[in-house]
Amino acid sequence: MFTEHICDEAADLDGDWGPDRDIYERDIKWLKSADVVVAEVSLPSLGV
Repeated sequence: MFTEHICDEAADLDGDWGPDRDIYERDIKWLKSADVVVAEVSLPSLGV
Protein backbone atom coordinates (compact mmCIF):
# COMPACT_ATOMS: atom_id res chain seq x y z
CA MET A 1 0.00 0.00 0.00
CA PHE A 2 1.28 3.45 -0.80
CA THR A 3 1.71 5.20 2.49
CA GLU A 4 3.61 8.32 3.50
CA HIS A 5 7.00 6.63 3.49
CA ILE A 6 6.50 5.77 -0.21
CA CYS A 7 4.70 8.85 -1.56
CA ASP A 8 5.91 11.77 0.54
CA GLU A 9 9.51 12.86 -0.07
CA ALA A 10 9.38 14.87 3.16
CA ALA A 11 8.15 11.95 5.29
CA ASP A 12 10.00 11.39 8.56
CA LEU A 13 11.37 7.89 8.02
CA ASP A 14 13.16 7.77 11.36
CA GLY A 15 10.29 9.10 13.45
CA ASP A 16 7.98 7.25 15.80
CA TRP A 17 4.92 6.24 13.78
CA GLY A 18 3.06 5.00 16.81
CA PRO A 19 1.83 1.55 17.76
CA ASP A 20 1.27 -1.02 15.01
CA ARG A 21 -2.48 -0.97 15.71
CA ASP A 22 -2.62 2.79 15.02
CA ILE A 23 -0.80 2.34 11.71
CA TYR A 24 -3.13 -0.52 10.76
CA GLU A 25 -6.25 1.49 11.59
CA ARG A 26 -4.96 4.52 9.64
CA ASP A 27 -4.20 2.40 6.57
CA ILE A 28 -7.57 0.61 6.72
CA LYS A 29 -9.29 4.01 6.94
CA TRP A 30 -7.43 5.11 3.78
CA LEU A 31 -8.48 1.91 1.99
CA LYS A 32 -12.13 2.30 2.99
CA SER A 33 -12.17 5.92 1.79
CA ALA A 34 -10.72 5.03 -1.64
CA ASP A 35 -12.93 4.93 -4.71
CA VAL A 36 -10.69 2.34 -6.37
CA VAL A 37 -8.01 -0.05 -5.09
CA VAL A 38 -5.55 -1.58 -7.56
CA ALA A 39 -3.58 -4.51 -6.14
CA GLU A 40 -0.69 -6.38 -7.75
CA VAL A 41 -0.26 -9.82 -6.21
CA SER A 42 1.67 -11.83 -8.79
CA LEU A 43 4.22 -12.68 -6.08
CA PRO A 44 2.33 -12.82 -2.77
CA SER A 45 4.14 -12.55 0.53
CA LEU A 46 4.04 -15.74 2.54
CA GLY A 47 5.01 -13.97 5.74
CA VAL A 48 8.37 -15.68 5.97
